[in-house]
Amino acid sequence: MANISDLESSMGPLFESRNVFLKEAQSQIIEHKIQASVVLGNLARGDENCITLAKDGLVPVLLNLLETADARVQHLGLGIARNLSLPAGHRQKLLDAGILQKLIALLGSRNAHVLLMVVGLIRHFILLGPQVCLNFIEKNGLSLLLPFATELNVEEHKRILYESARVLAALILTLDTPELVMKDTDILKPLVQLVQSDYEILQLEGLRAISRLADFEEYKCIVAKAEGLGTILASRVSSSNKQVEEASFEAIEKLVFDEGIKEQVRTIQPYLQTEGNVSLERKKKLVAILS
Repeated sequence: MANISDLESSMGPLFESRNVFLKEAQSQIIEHKIQASVVLGNLARGDENCITLAKDGLVPVLLNLLETADARVQHLGLGIARNLSLPAGHRQKLLDAGILQKLIALLGSRNAHVLLMVVGLIRHFILLGPQVCLNFIEKNGLSLLLPFATELNVEEHKRILYESARVLAALILTLDTPELVMKDTDILKPLVQLVQSDYEILQLEGLRAISRLADFEEYKCIVAKAEGLGTILASRVSSSNKQVEEASFEAIEKLVFDEGIKEQVRTIQPYLQTEGNVSLERKKKLVAILS
């Protein structure tokens, strides 16, 4: 039955039988659990289906799946959680039900597929606001996450590293103050790696987090000393992506007080003479500082 659950023609009859699968997903027999979870994951598509499934009791079933020791079941449960969180208001409902603690516990998984989905979902939830970020940190989530962002081999675990770094950037951008995040200065390394990545969305998130840190008097000197940061910012300021260009320029403006940064960004002098997304007035001010 699970093999046909992703066929459009079978969705109606399967959805009518959803209570059967909700029950089977709680079975003590792992294969039954897996089969039912596959079906539920496919049924949990679209707001209307998700809302109905939540009303029928999918949330506690989902939490049970995340607690199961089998990595296959965990992975399927995480897929259901992702789908179920999409309708308006559902992220908060899942948080109220205790999903954040389940996700934090899964940071102890040794399964790369599980870890990748867990980290992505954590970011999805903490973007709801500062209180979720605080809860994540207070429940030891940051301590468990940091090694994935700072210690993993970049080539072997690049996606997990980047997703973990995105969580750090999201915390910095969402919290009222980054004080709790900046207790570990290793956080700068993954932010720089985001800016160095080949993906503009990651570059932008890293740049915005670095710029936010530079707004705080107690952290801007620490940020400016990140190895090679000025050179990296200088390379991104000529990006064809308007948002990346502007975010890079803003970060340079905030950090150019540092002599090391100033020396590293002198290479952008030709760029400062051209018209573009950043106003010539701002560019002239930077020219004066670099002179």
